[in-house]
Amino acid sequence: MSKLWIRAEVFDHVCLSTAFKWTLQSVFECVAALHESLAPQQTRIDAAQWMTFAGEWAKKGGGGPTSLTAVEAEAYWAVFATLCEAVRGIEDGQVDVRELALLLLVQLYSPQRMKNDQKADIVWPQKELSVPGSASGSLERNPLSSPRSAGSSPRSQVAASTRARDNHGILLFVQQNAGNMLRLASLDLSPPPSGGVEKDRERERDKERGTLRLSGEMKGEGEEKRVDTKSLDFLGLIIA
Repeated sequence: MSKLWIRAEVFDHVCLSTAFKWTLQSVFECVAALHESLAPQQTRIDAAQWMTFAGEWAKKGGGGPTSLTAVEAEAYWAVFATLCEAVRGIEDGQVDVRELALLLLVQLYSPQRMKNDQKADIVWPQKELSVPGSASGSLERNPLSSPRSAGSSPRSQVAASTRARDNHGILLFVQQNAGNMLRLASLDLSPPPSGGVEKDRERERDKERGTLRLSGEMKGEGEEKRVDTKSLDFLGLIIA
């Protein structure tokens, strides 16, 4: 069985605390409206296109009673674009709609992350523990951090040394939203169906084993859909 690395540092960087609170429904509605506003076959947008869309979406009441403000939309774009450039290595000032969709989905984790941060045990820098068998004073590598990018930024290093990350919460979030991630990555923007009792039992068994099931198939409305390799590649923002 192949091992997947969750880019836990993504949750540190892109979960923004804003007055506008995303829900699963508003994420799908926003991405669907954004995709429909683009020309056929177009999936990449720049900052101007995002800001124009966000303003129009807010005027139409998108997202519910609390509208997404221009300042919030600009903040989301700045963080998302920077992350996508860092991960993809492409500096063209554009973000793919599927990348934006996945990062908007991560916003659903924010309340849980903030709650767990308050309960987390603080590990002060002067009390860092060394890993048995390693050089003195070295920190144990976070199993949920991508081996390609762990500790690559000053912010990641500070987070690793000053706060205990809620690894279990991140793993649980990805497990619970694996199907939604596949749908967004393939631009299947129909409302996500309920998994059913058997799916819940299967998820519970995976939680007990600490494993993550992520295949190239989606089941919904009585049919099975295949997810192409290109769509799966977009999950590289969250899963390495």
